[in-house]
Amino acid sequence: MNAQFLYVGKEDTFSKTLLERFQKAGFPGLSPHGKKKVFTALSDSSVGIPFVLLDSRQVFPSLITLIHMVRKERPVTPIFVIYDHSPPFSETELRRVGVSGQIHRSIPIDKVVDFINPFRVKTKDFDSQSKPMIMSSGESNKSEGDYVTVATLDMLSCSPPLFDLFVKTPSGKQVKVVSANEAPEIARIQNYVKLGLPYLYLKREAKVRSLNYLSLVENTLPTQARLNLELRFLHLAGQATDFIESTNELAGSAGAFQKATDFLDNLFGFIHSSKNSFTEIVSHFLQSASELEHSVNVAMSCALLAKNAGFETYHSFWQLGLAGLLHDIGKAKLPENQRHRKNSKSWSEGDWSEYRRHPKLSADTLSTWPEIDAITLQSIVQHHERRDGLGFPKGKGAGEITPFAELIGISDEMALLSDLYPNESVQTLVNILHKQNGNGFSQKTWDTFIHTFLPT
Repeated sequence: MNAQFLYVGKEDTFSKTLLERFQKAGFPGLSPHGKKKVFTALSDSSVGIPFVLLDSRQVFPSLITLIHMVRKERPVTPIFVIYDHSPPFSETELRRVGVSGQIHRSIPIDKVVDFINPFRVKTKDFDSQSKPMIMSSGESNKSEGDYVTVATLDMLSCSPPLFDLFVKTPSGKQVKVVSANEAPEIARIQNYVKLGLPYLYLKREAKVRSLNYLSLVENTLPTQARLNLELRFLHLAGQATDFIESTNELAGSAGAFQKATDFLDNLFGFIHSSKNSFTEIVSHFLQSASELEHSVNVAMSCALLAKNAGFETYHSFWQLGLAGLLHDIGKAKLPENQRHRKNSKSWSEGDWSEYRRHPKLSADTLSTWPEIDAITLQSIVQHHERRDGLGFPKGKGAGEITPFAELIGISDEMALLSDLYPNESVQTLVNILHKQNGNGFSQKTWDTFIHTFLPT
């Protein structure tokens, strides 16, 4: 039986045990990483996917983007969300986005298995006397008039589907065989598999309506105050990560700039229009900091610092946020082993010399983008300068470094420490940062940083 479930999320003891437990329960699993690998797994219609498990802490692709991807490629596959803190969705929103259930990470694995597969169905239950299900790539999810095909193997868990499902008779008539939100009879699905029926049908209009709603949620999520704060924050981080991952491909195009602008627009609205307090937003940032892509971490830190530094106009916010997002773009021109300071223990002086070129390389790269102004470029080229004269590339001192460059610089140092010491407290990280760079930043920058991330 060519079927497997998908788990998309962080690798930890919970996920490894879960994959092993489902394997023993008769459902082999796959854990793809990255948007392209997830899409490849979902779009392979020769393989059935009886259910999908999504980690709510997933940053890129974000949870809502993953749900959208699954619903587009696998309309009837049940989706279950694993979460750590509060449930990402209310019961009402759960139904709207097409998620079958939410599971707290603390629940014992056996109970998770029973919740997802209450009928104790196993793929081997469908093997006996089954005819081969010949279904080449592209056959599933294909439009036929008012209907769309869906893989019969996606129904192996016998969970209630979101849609009414149909079979086509020899005369071409569509007959409903499974009702929406009702668990199908195991014997019925088993019979379809034994007969070698590769796919069922759902009404195309129903699928389009579902995808349109998901598109609306995905595009407006950061400002949807009714939805979970963590869900909205991580979606923003995913949007920024998508931009960072595409910068080399888009290389200064209007598309790249538009992605950056969309992210900054959403981030500005999220911080300044949220019903949640600024303290709550900062708290979520600090909880997620070690999991964020470095430039995304720096950009979000800069955005939060901007509020307390007095840069609250949209234009100032935009300049600082864009500089934070793009400050390391020049590293793409360095060898891989010279791009990240966390690898610097093994560096030679030559490696350090190459690394110190990246602020200038970033500014040179961005100078070809017509939308990038001089203030943003100056902030980027100076983000490693320090007031004590020990920075680079020019060794500038007090009075020569822009406030934006200092905010990017202190955010950059904190992001590095978050990555190096993911289990340390914020207070410990700030203590290390002050010991390493106490004289490198102005008192105003330090005050803003402390007031934002360690409020009394």
